[in-house]
Amino acid sequence: MKIQMFDNDTFCTTIFTGNPAKVFLLESWLPDEILYSIALENNLSEIAFILKNETDFPIRWFNRSGEEILCGHGTLAAAHVVNTFLRKKSFDPIVFKSNFYGDLIVTPMENDSYKLRLPIIKVEKIAQNSFAFLDHINIQPKQIYKGIDYLLEYESEDQVRLLNIQHSAIKSIDTRGVIVTSPSNDFDCISRCFYPKGFVFEDPVTGSAHSMLVPFWADKLSKKSIVSMQYSASLSRSGILKCTLNKNSVDIVGKVITFLQGEFNLNDTI
Repeated sequence: MKIQMFDNDTFCTTIFTGNPAKVFLLESWLPDEILYSIALENNLSEIAFILKNETDFPIRWFNRSGEEILCGHGTLAAAHVVNTFLRKKSFDPIVFKSNFYGDLIVTPMENDSYKLRLPIIKVEKIAQNSFAFLDHINIQPKQIYKGIDYLLEYESEDQVRLLNIQHSAIKSIDTRGVIVTSPSNDFDCISRCFYPKGFVFEDPVTGSAHSMLVPFWADKLSKKSIVSMQYSASLSRSGILKCTLNKNSVDIVGKVITFLQGEFNLNDTI
């Protein structure tokens, strides 16, 4: 069995920037253990699998920890593959059917940019002493919140950039990962995202994290449009996200470049 696959840079400005994501086109769903094995073999933060279809597209995401419940950059990459390789380039919205968050809508824009609509994910403030890993962080946060990830709020951009978290200390947390954020000197906010359970300690540009970050900063700054800079220790992989808060959703705009197209060979006995 041969499966079409596409390697992409997402939320990028040029090739080799932003967050890489691989997309596989399937005729029908393979067993979960095969999807997981493909993710292990490719060793990226996310692999997006979509079913070929005439209208909407079922989508799932896997990484080295298993199936992911939501992935922004993988969905953005999948939209680019659909718009570029499965249909003639169009500005019509693309609908992806996800198992955990329902329909995810991506609207193509000019110059291979896409507007990704994600659900709002609310966070709740938690007590500092309920977060067991503060001793393993070199700079203490102003406040801690919890959604699908922990969200640590800091006073300044310098604190976020200089932050060190011990990998082993957050590997067994009870959320997907840890986001650290603060106001920014040049943007509305800056963030960093850590996902050790997914075997990618620091993710370069995380679309789904902005399901939490955008409503959080929109409320604090009393504005609906948020320009967010996600910083990464690998500076070329940092990204800028232009975001808008809607009533029940968040819109995030990013560019995608496909840099490799090929086939993934599965043994016929599988």
